[in-house]
Amino acid sequence: MRSSLVGRNDQPKIELHEVSSDDIVMIDGYIDRFAEATPHNNETFCELLRSDVRASLLHTETLERLSVWCHTGQPPNGVCDAAAELARRLMGVVPPRLRERCERRVEDYDLQVADLGKLMDGSHQASVSNRSV
Repeated sequence: MRSSLVGRNDQPKIELHEVSSDDIVMIDGYIDRFAEATPHNNETFCELLRSDVRASLLHTETLERLSVWCHTGQPPNGVCDAAAELARRLMGVVPPRLRERCERRVEDYDLQVADLGKLMDGSHQASVSNRSV
């Protein structure tokens, strides 16, 4: 499975390429681990993640919400680690935080999205280089 950032302006999305049924099963497992680690019922977000993966496209809201979970700090149940591992499996990188907890986008949103694109481009280059070795 590969991924790429599309719509880099105010509506970034992550396209998932070559998603196999095995990839979906693997990602479902990571979503389950994330759900178990969250401090409260996060069923709605997990279903949104599953739906986006099956559609091979992480929508802006999904990407932004996942970015928040990746940067919540490290509570005892490991939600930050679970979210970061899920993001790595989906995008190859942990995204920068794109939204504040109060549902507002971060001040330097455009820069953060640009940085995400650079990280993903670098991650893709690294994975291509590793495959050819």
